[in-house]
Amino acid sequence: VALVVIASSLASSVRALVAEHESAASVLSENMVAVLAFNDRAAAVEMLRALRHLPSVRFSAIYDNAGRRFSYLADDVSSVPEALNPLASSVSVRPSSIQIVRTVVHGNETVGAILLEVGMVSVFQALLSQGMLILLATAMALYLAQYLLRRFSASVLQPIGGLTRLMDDVADSSDFQLRAKPCDIDELAHLGSGFNAMLEQINLRDEA
Repeated sequence: VALVVIASSLASSVRALVAEHESAASVLSENMVAVLAFNDRAAAVEMLRALRHLPSVRFSAIYDNAGRRFSYLADDVSSVPEALNPLASSVSVRPSSIQIVRTVVHGNETVGAILLEVGMVSVFQALLSQGMLILLATAMALYLAQYLLRRFSASVLQPIGGLTRLMDDVADSSDFQLRAKPCDIDELAHLGSGFNAMLEQINLRDEA
């Protein structure tokens, strides 16, 4: 059950992460037509800086209509592809990252594309927190189950065991003066009382 919950949470978190960054890429692509038309690299970088409010973005890049890297914003340029082919909107989910491509369209013509690589550290951190909560809840459930089992053993199993031992003692020793101890559970108290009454009758008969 825990694995199903974690897997479901992972899928939901990835979908939410994709939706958030797809939306940002779409907004950016709508405003990138003029930048590409006028070959304004400085303006392109400034527009990419708008993605800084999304901490999961590892790098962002803009490509021209030939798929050549036009501008980018990244700490490590080697991680940014120099070319992007084909120029088509897509989402690619990898073990540690998500790549989102959004085309820049002017009229019916594709004039470029935007590439975002999104890290999934936040997703894994959320899963780790959820996993810790599940483990804590499981540990608490096991502790509660053990506590209830001990209470059940003390209140039910031990009195039943005591009554069984008393029956064995009476059968072995024929000592009809033995008596069952009082019990807080009504059913067991009634059973013990009936057994005591039977011993009392047998004892009175033997004394007669």
